[in-house]
Amino acid sequence: KTEKREIGIRIPDHPVPPALARLLERPIINTTARLSGEEPLTEPKQIERVFKGKIDIIIDGGPLLGDPSTVLRISEGRVEVLRQGKGHFTVPPNP
Repeated sequence: KTEKREIGIRIPDHPVPPALARLLERPIINTTARLSGEEPLTEPKQIERVFKGKIDIIIDGGPLLGDPSTVLRISEGRVEVLRQGKGHFTVPPNP
């Protein structure tokens, strides 16, 4: 049985991540700041305390505000909403 592997791509609506990626001349890899099954962490000091020694860098821009982003799975010509969040998306009819 072949295991499916997926990658997510997020295009943030904030100037720092794309500027950093341009400066580094490569994409940035990151995960959500949360422990499995827990709510996301929103305060930089809280993130630093919980993930001490496991994060290379934290850019402290203050508390993270707002709703989580919408997450889609696009596979084999089909679109599925995995999480509806900020940025409404209507799924087109699948073929």
